[in-house]
Amino acid sequence: SFAMLDGVPSPSTVKRLVHLITGGQELNVDVLRVDDGGRGYACGIARLLLLPESGITARLVLLLVNGMFPPPLRFEPIWVPREDSGESADVEAPKSVMYSCSLSAGVDVLGRLGYQLVRFSGAYALFAHEAVASAVGQAGAADEVDCYRYSRIYGFSEIPIEFVQEWAASDPFVAQARAWMNITTFYGRPFSL
Repeated sequence: SFAMLDGVPSPSTVKRLVHLITGGQELNVDVLRVDDGGRGYACGIARLLLLPESGITARLVLLLVNGMFPPPLRFEPIWVPREDSGESADVEAPKSVMYSCSLSAGVDVLGRLGYQLVRFSGAYALFAHEAVASAVGQAGAADEVDCYRYSRIYGFSEIPIEFVQEWAASDPFVAQARAWMNITTFYGRPFSL
């Protein structure tokens, strides 16, 4: 079955979306694609959709991932409901170059729910549930550093590719500090790193 909400999906609309899709019944799907249109909350939405109490299970998850953050950086925008952010209720979160969580954040979020990384393209990561991973040829989780190393990553004016290369080549603690400084100069929404 296919269901769509009016507007852009967000962590605030996930419960309504789950009820719309499942009607309160359990739902097993082959592939779940999580993409919030570049607003940055795909990891949070995936987490809420796949919690056991949602009633949704997926064999494979295709997750929009922000490839500008090399492992082990765990970038994830933090959802702030509109009424708590001071914005009017009808304002959508704007699209941003901070369009989703990092690969490492996705691996962490979905790993806690029983999913293993299978592939990474630079914009999307494919995860398989541990119950079906062997059926898709996975003996274990793919190495996120290797997946990142062999993907195609692009820079943006706010985050030039040189920043990404510097973060990838640095000690993780140094990379985290530099990424934090670079991001906070232009990104006005809360995030974790």
